[in-house]
Amino acid sequence: MRQKVWFCASAVTSVALMCVVAFPEGTAMAHPPHVACAPQGAVIYAKSRTTEVYKLPAQPVFGCVTGSRRRVQLGADEDCAPEPGGCPQGVVPGGARPTTSCRSAADLRCGLIASVGLAASVVAYDEFRNEGSRREVHIMSVRSLRNGRMLHRFKLGTDEDVQEIVLTPTGSTAWVEFNREPDCFSFGHDGNRCYGTFSIYAVGASGFHALALNLASEPTLSLAGACLTWAAGGQHSSTTLT
Repeated sequence: MRQKVWFCASAVTSVALMCVVAFPEGTAMAHPPHVACAPQGAVIYAKSRTTEVYKLPAQPVFGCVTGSRRRVQLGADEDCAPEPGGCPQGVVPGGARPTTSCRSAADLRCGLIASVGLAASVVAYDEFRNEGSRREVHIMSVRSLRNGRMLHRFKLGTDEDVQEIVLTPTGSTAWVEFNREPDCFSFGHDGNRCYGTFSIYAVGASGFHALALNLASEPTLSLAGACLTWAAGGQHSSTTLT
């Protein structure tokens, strides 16, 4: 068996690392079939072989694992308004953020889910929420869908939009944030995208890391095992998620 080797130079420590992924020579990797756990008719946001993140009409966003009767409520759909009655109670139809959504920071079920990443039975997602007088709180969460346990959770900047999330089955997570100019939401300037820059962050057992800051062009993330690579503006970089 020959090995395909990924060489990763750590963007955080500048120490050369090597990620080894083995493939049988002359054969393609076999992927086990997907086994659904969401109810029939659900809109699927993300899925792995035995895990799904989904939503039914007029219900919140849930995650589930095949073979378990447990489902984990993650929050509400940020774009839940296209059909009448499509939003859970408290969410304003038309895609607007709720006037009140969360009683306290300990309530993990009430935010508006914007982006989702999934690996094995671990989900990572960013959410917007209001907590009493605290408005537009933006949070990144990483949770186990087997038991609902929170692995990582911390606040993001109000003017930052998560564009892409990748993660490992152990919960190490990386994502791209678009750092938009204040008071500009997704699109502006007569239909052109808001001005701003892109940054890449990661969190895992070793803590929180800023991998790349204030990039002029949107990077593309690729994850093979724990080896994270990204390309932006013709430049390629990599690190190992731990």
